Amino acid sequence: MNATWPKKYFQVIIVLLFIASIMLVNRVLHPHQDINKLTLNLEMAKLAFDQANQLEDGQSGVKQVYDSSGKLLGLLALSHPHAQGIIGFGGEIPLLISLDQNFNLTKITLLDNAESPDFIENIIKEGFFKNFENKNIAKIQQEKIDAVSGATLSSNAITQTIRTRLSSLIPQETIQTTTYFEFSKSKKLLSLLAFAFSISIFFLGKKMKRFQTLSLILNIVFLGFINGHFLSLATLYNWTTHGIIFQAMPIFITILVSSLLVNFFTSKNFYCTYVCPFGSFQTLIKKGNKKSIALPGKIINILKPIRAIYLLSLLYLLILGFEQDLTRLEPFSAFLYRVAPLSATIMASLFLTISFFIPKSWCRFFCPTGYIIDFITIHRRK
Repeated sequence: MNATWPKKYFQVIIVLLFIASIMLVNRVLHPHQDINKLTLNLEMAKLAFDQANQLEDGQSGVKQVYDSSGKLLGLLALSHPHAQGIIGFGGEIPLLISLDQNFNLTKITLLDNAESPDFIENIIKEGFFKNFENKNIAKIQQEKIDAVSGATLSSNAITQTIRTRLSSLIPQETIQTTTYFEFSKSKKLLSLLAFAFSISIFFLGKKMKRFQTLSLILNIVFLGFINGHFLSLATLYNWTTHGIIFQAMPIFITILVSSLLVNFFTSKNFYCTYVCPFGSFQTLIKKGNKKSIALPGKIINILKPIRAIYLLSLLYLLILGFEQDLTRLEPFSAFLYRVAPLSATIMASLFLTISFFIPKSWCRFFCPTGYIIDFITIHRRK
């Protein structure tokens, strides 16, 4: 029994280390500034107005900004704490909002945040902030503003943050607010369609076997490319740090929780095998080649620990203080092709090619997220 103890509990220890390390990194070693305690000072004002020399308090937490000659340059409003609890991909997104004397929005300045740099870069590149600039508060609240494809969570959060902050500056009866996420409901329902196919194939088996290829395509297109619904280390890291906000992505969280419950009660890895869009892509690729390369047992035994080693290496780097964008270290974000990091695109292309010869090579030997999901399945089975 003593000889089997390390092997039996090795995965338990690593998963617990994953959670503990994130807490350690964020709360002890490298704590982030409390967004809700940000202070709008002169240094911050110069991010929006180069000639800012003096600040005076206005109504609703707005600051009046003057130059050295006493000329009013404009007004500044800090998004937080008014927009507290609005979560993007990586957490809350603090903003500095510039207005003219007539309360027309003139500029939006992004402050330090935990969003993926690639997502933010694409939002800026797409000219997303022009949807708000040179418009009055009422118009900003009423207009339908579409999210940026590939950075939906981040751009939705920015829109809601701006609207929430601006709503405190004028009487509510003077504006008609809109539903923030109405534009994407139909697309996200397609993910439920893909999930329905997957769960039907899982439970009905041979009766649904002829629909397996269709199910794989639905996962790739609807869960992957259209909605970006996939679990990754970046997602787990953000949820561990900021909590899970159901309102931000209700359909994906519903699919994920349902999948993990199936994992738990059936002791089979339903999510990785039947739901994950990258896993589905690898399986679909392999269908084009009926002859697989059978790896020798010795090679498989060498490759098996890599998932755990990869996960532990990432945790070690986080503890050391390397602020790495985790979306760049797994292939999943390649589905968000408009904002996908080059490393993720290369990784996805490489493992899809390998999977033509060696089935699901990423899932079996390299995926750290799959290693964590296996924890639920394997230890329920034991």
